[in-house]
Amino acid sequence: MRKPICIFLLLAGISGILSAQTEKGATLLATKNATPKAQNSTRAVVVGISDYQDNGIPDLQYAHRDAEAFAEWLLAPAGGSVSADNIWLLLNEQATAGQFTAAIDWLLEQTIEGDRAVLYFSGHGDMEAKILNQLGFLLLYDSPAQAYLAGALPVDILKQVITTLSVEKKAEVLVVADACRAGKLAGNHVIGAQLTNANLAKQFAGEQKILSCQADEYSVEGEQWGGGRGAFSYHLVAGLYGQADQNGDQYITLLEIEHFLQDHVSPEVAPLSQIPLTVGDKTQVVSLADAKTLAMLKTGAPASPAGFSSVEQRGLVQDILKKADTSIVALYQAFRKALEEKRLLEPAGDCAADFYTRLTREQGIEPLHNYLRRNYAAALQDEAQQALNAMLNDDPYEQNHWDYNPDRYTRYPEYLEKAVELLGDQHYMYNSLMAKLLFFKARNLGGEEYFWVRNDSILRQARQVLREALKFEPGAAYIYYAIGSSHFYDLDRDSFLLNHDKAISLAPSWIMPRLNITDHYFSNFSSPDWQTCERYILDALTLKPDNYSLTEQPRLGVPAHVPSGRCHRPCA
Repeated sequence: MRKPICIFLLLAGISGILSAQTEKGATLLATKNATPKAQNSTRAVVVGISDYQDNGIPDLQYAHRDAEAFAEWLLAPAGGSVSADNIWLLLNEQATAGQFTAAIDWLLEQTIEGDRAVLYFSGHGDMEAKILNQLGFLLLYDSPAQAYLAGALPVDILKQVITTLSVEKKAEVLVVADACRAGKLAGNHVIGAQLTNANLAKQFAGEQKILSCQADEYSVEGEQWGGGRGAFSYHLVAGLYGQADQNGDQYITLLEIEHFLQDHVSPEVAPLSQIPLTVGDKTQVVSLADAKTLAMLKTGAPASPAGFSSVEQRGLVQDILKKADTSIVALYQAFRKALEEKRLLEPAGDCAADFYTRLTREQGIEPLHNYLRRNYAAALQDEAQQALNAMLNDDPYEQNHWDYNPDRYTRYPEYLEKAVELLGDQHYMYNSLMAKLLFFKARNLGGEEYFWVRNDSILRQARQVLREALKFEPGAAYIYYAIGSSHFYDLDRDSFLLNHDKAISLAPSWIMPRLNITDHYFSNFSSPDWQTCERYILDALTLKPDNYSLTEQPRLGVPAHVPSGRCHRPCA
């Protein structure tokens, strides 16, 4: 039995009736005594990540299966018989930061008053350092294992999304969070997983919440639950199908779900402690009992097949293209192929930018324009994120892809500039995108040598750009690291050390700033500061004793009293 950390987030507007009914004709209302009003539509974003790209983030076992099971519930009568075309399912490598942003944008754009909006997230959550006003992060497939602000989703942004749906869109919101973590994450030293879980339990905008456990507990998964599921997810879905209907009235309330989960999850994971709880209006109806589905569950059969593609708005695209001219269909196919082949913004044309511009000028396919914009912006963000991850990854082989292919990286400011143009300056990811855009601009000023150049004019320009980047993301460790690196060859030891130490405080598990400090002290002075060099090397060895830069790259002149560590300048 493995103890994972899984986060499940469900945003469900329950104002009025669901579009589907049970066999006996019962409808799902916000509360049992509410006056029914028309329900327009239900849309869902469902995310499950078991396999993370960065080896520094421990993989989960069944998060993706839990997400699939939740999607099956949405398809079933108990979940509202949601159209498969209205479920955007992202599993494992599909759940990049860019694609998740595109999915949230779709949910925000399409939701109107009276709609149901559903967001389900199953994966890791963590907080690297205790920083005022930081609520923690949701780790997506391509999030870095350290310096989360460079590629994970801040819980503060989730708070903005919930508030927008609840207050501006007037949807009643339910958040279901399984945020009890296990595994070696960057924030273990500050109980970052527990702090993130505690922050997710706070009420943001009057929404109701279901949590898998208390903040200081673990969420458990294993084969004994449905052949491989999380204990909380397995019983949550069973309860939503109707097993939690304690009084037999076919309505599953928030209170009934809480009692059902506590009665089943807690005893089954003992002697481990896991006590689910709910927050908010206990009379909130979250599901309908479905006798037929319950009977199927008792036989061990799946409730409903998850036989739908994970691509958003499949029916919309197909319906519009059926009526379009063949030349438009060919143009759309060329656009999709360009995204797949990462021909995003080529000077010579024949790229996604060209096809996107031409498609958005075509009359008759206007309903596709937002779909095209979201997917194009996601591809631009994802490609730039991979480059940033190469620097954040403590593997020098990955780092060398950055340093010795400078032409490839000159395009990333343009990619991010285009993404900002597509999403707008009011977008919730605007600050993050602008910080990365300016970081890449500063990096490219030095050409192949990056900040190891000794041209004072270039370095001053780079620092100015990086200071602008900090205005957008004051807590970005990678920006402080870059500013510190720009002082590598000058004698301003205070600025060099101050910025590197700031990067370490913001991303405590990231060893590159430590390696850079040791190399600076070793390389630039006739009498190296061996004590400082050794302190940072030993710190890095404690964090990552098997890291290549520490164990496999000897450097001439390293003092014998620095055990197995190397005063090594990364990227050299």
